[in-house]
Parts: sequence; structure tokens; C-alpha cells
Amino acid sequence: MYIFVQIFKVILLSGMYEDVVEETGMKKKALQNIKNVSESVESSLRKEDLDFSHHVAVAPLEPEKQKECW
Repeated sequence: MYIFVQIFKVILLSGMYEDVVEETGMKKKALQNIKNVSESVESSLRKEDLDFSHHVAVAPLEPEKQKECW
């Protein structure tokens, strides 16, 4: 999960959504979600053994509250 988010974050921060959509077949909305979650959950708080959906669930929380969820 961690590598997946890091790779896409670099690509998405460059604003190349259309290229990534074409290359991966993923929907733009899904890519935007990956970008938003990766920006909202600090890398030091991410857990490699959890699914992306867990990170989606804590993304709206403040970092201190995110820590409490793990």
C-alpha cells in the first residue's frame, strides 16, 4: 500500500491525471482520492499492513486523532 500511494502521489502532484488514467485505466476520481488520502495521512502514520480503506477512514481526522485509531 505504501509504495502504491508514494508512486501515485508523485505522479498526481505533477497534475498528470489524464496520463495516469490512460496508463492504468483507473478513474480520475479514484486517483484524486489516493492523492487526498496520501496528503492527509502523514507517511509516519501510515501502516503498511492495513488496507487503503483504513487510511481513507482516518484521513479526515487531525493527525493526533489518527494516531489514536491505530
